[in-house]
Amino acid sequence: MTVSADFADDALRTPFAALAYNVHRDLCRSTSGTVIQGSDRLFNVVPFAAAGKCRLTVSDRIHAHSTFLWESANTANKSRWARFEETDASAQLDATTSAQRNDDHLKETPVTLWYDVEWEGCNLDVLLMHIPRTYDTVKLYHVIADSQDIGERFVATVERFNAEVKDAIWVFEKGQWDPDYLLYKAVKNSTFDNLVLASDIKRTIKADLDLFFRSRDFYARYDIAWKRGFLLAGPPGNGKSHLIKALINHIQAEHPEVTILYVKAFVARGLPDEYQISAVFKRARNRPSLLIFEDLDSLVSNDNRSFFLNEVDGLAANTGIVMLATTNHPEKLDSAIRDRPSRFDRTFAFDLPAAEERLRFISMWSENKDDELKVPDAVAREICADEVTGGFSFAYLKELMLASMITWMHSAADSNEDKLPFTDVLRKQAQLLREHIAKNKEVEAAAAAAKEAVSPEVKKNKTGCC
Repeated sequence: MTVSADFADDALRTPFAALAYNVHRDLCRSTSGTVIQGSDRLFNVVPFAAAGKCRLTVSDRIHAHSTFLWESANTANKSRWARFEETDASAQLDATTSAQRNDDHLKETPVTLWYDVEWEGCNLDVLLMHIPRTYDTVKLYHVIADSQDIGERFVATVERFNAEVKDAIWVFEKGQWDPDYLLYKAVKNSTFDNLVLASDIKRTIKADLDLFFRSRDFYARYDIAWKRGFLLAGPPGNGKSHLIKALINHIQAEHPEVTILYVKAFVARGLPDEYQISAVFKRARNRPSLLIFEDLDSLVSNDNRSFFLNEVDGLAANTGIVMLATTNHPEKLDSAIRDRPSRFDRTFAFDLPAAEERLRFISMWSENKDDELKVPDAVAREICADEVTGGFSFAYLKELMLASMITWMHSAADSNEDKLPFTDVLRKQAQLLREHIAKNKEVEAAAAAAKEAVSPEVKKNKTGCC
C-alpha cells in the first residue's frame, strides 16, 4: 500500500475527536486489505518480535519517531524495550559516543512508527501512533492485513503473549496496566521461610489459595461462585506486605496460569474513578487472577465506594479472582466492605508481635551472621522482654538490628579502641528506639487531643452545617 510521507503529520494536526476516524478512513482508502484499529496497551509488537514470534522492519513510508530516556544500570530493565534490530537484546547506544554498551544506556520508546511485519507466512503492516491529550497520551494502532481473519488473529496473539508476560507483575496506575519488571525482581527474595508471623496465618492463606486455584471443577459442580477475598488488617510494619510478596512468589511458581495484578492507585488526571475501577476488574476477569489492593482504605473513598462494591459483588461474575487487600486502618473501611462475606470472606489480624514472635525474629536474623554479630539466646530473651521491646513492630525490630549493626561497625572507626561488644550496642539501641516510640505516641496523643478540643461551632462549619 502507498501513503503520503506526511501521513502521520497530517493526522496529528487533526482535532482529537476526528483523528481516529480520519486515520482509519484514509488507511482503508489506501489498501484493498482489512484495517483493524485499537488502543489496547497490550498490543505491543516489540517484545513479541524480541521473543522471536514475528519479524519487524521499520518502514520508510513515514518518518519514524522514537523518544529516548537514559537509564542507569542499577534501575534499567534491559529487555523490556530492547531494540529488536540488535542481535544482543541488551545492547544499547551510549549517549555520547554512540557505541554499544551493556551498562548505562538509552531506553527507546517508539512514538510513531510504521512496521513491516512477517508473521506465520503472512505479511502485515502495523502503524503505531501515540496521540497526546491534555491529561494523558492515547496509544493508537492499526493493523493492515490481507483479510479480517489474519488481522484479528495477529492482534489476539500479540495481546495474549503480552498478557502472559513472565518476570513481571502487572501494576495498575494512572488509568492503565503496565508490566513492572523491577517490582518482580524486588519481591523475589521474599519467602514464607523468612517470614515471622504471630499465628498460622501464612499456612492458612497459602493452603486456601492452593486449594482454590486447583478446584475450579469442584466449584462448578456444586454451583459455587469461584472467587475468594482476604483482608489483611493491622498496624504497619507487621508483615502484611511481606506475606503478599511471599504469596506472589508462591503463586507464580505453583500456579503459572494465574496472573498477578497489583493496584497502586485509582487516581488519574482526566479519568473518573469509575472508569479505572472498571478497567481493573475487566482485566482481572480475563483469566484466573490474584488481584492485590494494598492500603485499601486509601483506594476506596466515599465517592467511589458504591461503584467499587458493585464491581466486587454486582451482576458481573468475578470468576477465578482472588482479591487480597491490606489496610493499616480497618476502622476507616465501610462495614459493607469489611464485614460482609462474599466481598472479603476472611479478615486476618496482623497485630504487634508478642515476645515469642520477637524472639523468633531476632533468632532468624542472627543465625547466618558472623560470630561477632550473633545474639546469644539469653541476650535475645532479654531484648525481647516486654519491658524492652514490647510494642515494637517487625519493622521496628528490623531497624533495631540494622541500626545496632551499623553503630557497632562505626564504633572502632570513631576511636582507637576495639569495637564495642555487639550485645552492648543492641541493648543501647533498643532503649533509644523505645524512647523514640514513646515520643511518637506523645505527639499522636497531643494531635488527637487538639482535634477533640475543636469547638462544636467549628466542627459544624467544617462539615458545612449551619
